[in-house]
Amino acid sequence: MRLRRGFSLVEVMVVVIIIGITSAVAIPSYSELLTDRRVQDDASQISSLLREARARAMARGSGVLVAFTGGGGGGGAFAVYESVTTMPGMLPGVNRVPLGTCRSPSRWAPLANTNANIWLLTSADFTGTRDVHAGLRTVYRDQGGVDLTTVYLCFTPTGRVYQSATPNFDGAQPLAASHQFVLSRTSVNLARRVLVTSAGTFRVRSTPLNTGVL
Repeated sequence: MRLRRGFSLVEVMVVVIIIGITSAVAIPSYSELLTDRRVQDDASQISSLLREARARAMARGSGVLVAFTGGGGGGGAFAVYESVTTMPGMLPGVNRVPLGTCRSPSRWAPLANTNANIWLLTSADFTGTRDVHAGLRTVYRDQGGVDLTTVYLCFTPTGRVYQSATPNFDGAQPLAASHQFVLSRTSVNLARRVLVTSAGTFRVRSTPLNTGVL
């Protein structure tokens, strides 16, 4: 049996089979590409969140806290708070006057709407369906290579970065070396790293998962 323009039915079937095989191979690769792009976007969003927190601290003359919790089956969650006080004679929470310190008399805890000393600016959650499906895991890795699943970073009006395991920064010291948020995925030996430098810059890099190089 011959089809129009000289193609036989067998030839057409062979072409269809080849297209089917190619599609079967390409679809998973395309899906993997989209997932990897999502992780890159997450890392860029974290970098932007940190950059904006520091910029606000310097512009407003306030202490700005970034709270991170995560490291489990999702990519973690971030919340950004500003240290505020009120004008004398005004009701708590009415006037949001910036308080320019990370330490006492700043009172970050509890990190809740009931605390009139803080103002929730923004939040970002990386525990959605696509993040969980990708096996995304985010940790904060300190200078000694220790992975923390909870950390608090505070930015001062001078742009300094403080780190603490709790929302209390009274005994904290400014960062003296680069730390990093590490975004990794299940069965993929590639990590996105958001570098947190002592100079207050935040760069995104892609490196093998197990490398210790910043």
